[in-house]
Amino acid sequence: AIALGTSIIQLNSYVKDKDFSNVRTFNILIVSGSNNDFGMNSGITSGIVTVQRALDYDAGPRQYVMNISAADLAYESTSLPVPLTGYATLIVDVQDADDLSPVFSESSYSLYFMENDTSYLNRSLETSPVLLARDGDIGINQTINYAIESGSKLDNAYQTDKPTSRISVTLCLVTVGDKNDNAPVMSSAVYNVSVAENSLINTYVTAVKASDADLGENATFIFLLNDTTGAFQIDANSGLVTVANPALLDREARSSFTILVWARESLTPEKFASPASQLTVNLIDVNDNAPAFNASSYAFVVSEDAPVGTPIGAVFATDGDADVASGNGRIGRYDIVWSGSGVSAL
Repeated sequence: AIALGTSIIQLNSYVKDKDFSNVRTFNILIVSGSNNDFGMNSGITSGIVTVQRALDYDAGPRQYVMNISAADLAYESTSLPVPLTGYATLIVDVQDADDLSPVFSESSYSLYFMENDTSYLNRSLETSPVLLARDGDIGINQTINYAIESGSKLDNAYQTDKPTSRISVTLCLVTVGDKNDNAPVMSSAVYNVSVAENSLINTYVTAVKASDADLGENATFIFLLNDTTGAFQIDANSGLVTVANPALLDREARSSFTILVWARESLTPEKFASPASQLTVNLIDVNDNAPAFNASSYAFVVSEDAPVGTPIGAVFATDGDADVASGNGRIGRYDIVWSGSGVSAL
């Protein structure tokens, strides 16, 4: 940028009268076209044109066409009513200075490619839109070099003639597309839970979980259950296992159920599935059976003179509940509820 007050030219005037040899003085003025960016320095008689305001090739006028007048001040000693005046045209072209950094065509760019795609290796990648920068100084248009700053996502553009002082940056967002290269994985290979045998339908049993290392639709899956008995069911979306048929939960008939659960992709063409996990459901015994005698009636013969305490026979009862340790299936004691013959103890 040229400094204010800088002289760009000195204009000279002369008189065509050959027989007039006196020294003449002229009043030189810029009549029009200066846009107030230029003026006369050191008085109007010097003819020196100077810069009055900052010039900008990129944002302001690039050419000034000024109308210049020169008036002969000697008319005051003549009979002329006005000074004799001559006109000329002064054309000033503004040259561009290297004072602007490169300018990117966009504020940001994007780049997309799929993971594990080796076809992108060692070849040029085209952003969207195409990554482009130009010299901010339109009149110079210096060559632009590009570089990726180490450890960042910024593309760095700099001029070849001033690689350290004329630099611009922009954001380039690189998106790696997910490839469906992972199957779901269950959180555990074995689940071991317990539920009461008298549980109602939809009673909570357990909740299984799974994960998929992929993203989006590639990581969307459902849960499946293989129970040939039909005693249990699973919610495909949540992995919640509940009772489906309470009538099958009989601890006296079986102590446990072993079923398989797994996860399978639901939105992909591949439908990748996890290995099946084993879910063991143990039935908790409930005291739902009363003791039962092994006969509906008993008959014993005893001598009328038998002393007190003489054994006359034995009765036997069992409890259908399976858990003897808890007391559900153990006979604690025998009692005579009623006797009309005077026998009062067992």
